[in-house]
Amino acid sequence: MHETVSRVTAEDDGFQHRFLKAIFLYHTADNQGYVENELNLSSYGKINKIIFASPGYHSRGSSLVANVPEGPYFLAIGTGALYQAFRLYPDHQLAFTEAALQPTIPANRHTSQLRLGIKDIFELAGLRTSGGNRAFYNLYPPRNRTAPAIQRLIDAGAIVFENGDNPTADWVDFHCPFNPRGDGYQSPGGSSSGPAAGIASYEWLDIAVGRDTGGSMRNPAGLQGICGNRPSTGAVTMEGVLSLCDVLDTGRGTVLHAWYQNSERASKGCPRTGALLEEVVAGIEGLLQARREVVDTPSRWEETYPSGAPSNIIELLNTTYAILTSVHQYKNLALPIFTDYAAEHDGRHPYINPGPRVRWAWSQENGGDPGYEMALRNKTIFKDCAPTEPPIGFKDGRIATMAGVPDVVVPVGEVSYASTVSLRTEYMAVTMDLMLANLVRDLEKAGILKAVGTGSRMYD
Repeated sequence: MHETVSRVTAEDDGFQHRFLKAIFLYHTADNQGYVENELNLSSYGKINKIIFASPGYHSRGSSLVANVPEGPYFLAIGTGALYQAFRLYPDHQLAFTEAALQPTIPANRHTSQLRLGIKDIFELAGLRTSGGNRAFYNLYPPRNRTAPAIQRLIDAGAIVFENGDNPTADWVDFHCPFNPRGDGYQSPGGSSSGPAAGIASYEWLDIAVGRDTGGSMRNPAGLQGICGNRPSTGAVTMEGVLSLCDVLDTGRGTVLHAWYQNSERASKGCPRTGALLEEVVAGIEGLLQARREVVDTPSRWEETYPSGAPSNIIELLNTTYAILTSVHQYKNLALPIFTDYAAEHDGRHPYINPGPRVRWAWSQENGGDPGYEMALRNKTIFKDCAPTEPPIGFKDGRIATMAGVPDVVVPVGEVSYASTVSLRTEYMAVTMDLMLANLVRDLEKAGILKAVGTGSRMYD
């Protein structure tokens, strides 16, 4: 019993010794049970009752109708019902929108249980989905099922703790989460800012998932100094998820194996960042016994572009991402909610935050369906070869998006800056992208990458 109490104390943060005022001991023998004096139960404080019980045995008028996992519970005296105890945590960074209690307890509760934060675009049985829009949240009923990608994590032992924030471009319906790094007022990135802010802020949150179409979690992970990955397109099912663009969408988790930046440019903007990235790249060269090769994507495209395609990659992909995402979302999200909302509210139009409202209008002014087909063709050409405005242009971060390949953001250090908020020297995160997912663990083992903590500083 001492071993059990010690284990539960260490592994279940909802447990405290006051739960030991009444103890149910699972009893399998036919005779009446008893507790030997040498167990020294007085070390746990005042214990009012010790009850031996199981589905097949009872004492003192008490019995269990089913096996109950070890841990703390509340007992309803009137009915005899047991209720699992959960610990509540404050969300001072505004990373969450809604609390969720998982209806079932995994059999491996203490061995693989991880607290999971979820971007508010994934369907969760019994909960409404908002996609960052109050009209959407209030219009549609709670979901009848959980998105398969989330159910897979639950089946593996994850516990849904809360529903992560998915703020829209101008944060009108839902407030933007706060980035805990530095002075606490730096941008958290987007659009999956809630999952990243939660991981960077709270030790009690183990993993968080969102969607990465064009960098929606790589960007927040980078700005908040945590690990995050974009799986290959199709590696994680997007069934039961509000879609930005089905040919680009892919799930994303801030813990890589639970589910599934350009150093030259950075060094020009901040010499200290460039020196830090140079140190990391040199460490990777030493680990792999390889030499770096700097790739100029536009120049390489000019040398290798396929017949019939533009020789300038900017000409090929300038509006491709903007058209694909805005046209797809207009047809599959905007039009349905406009129709359904009008039917429920006497022809009225729902409020849409400025960012998506401008993008949807732009999509219809710049080609609509024909433009979408041309953008899809341009995206396919690239793949086969290799906030209040639409996301026009091409950058290195879109390579993984267009090619459908994985991309992993990892924290490599932090640099100081003079904060205009705190008027003190603060520290911001420095991260880099890797397209070799399994390399991350080896880099950590070699000491090139280090685990980060929560709060204003990444490292103690």
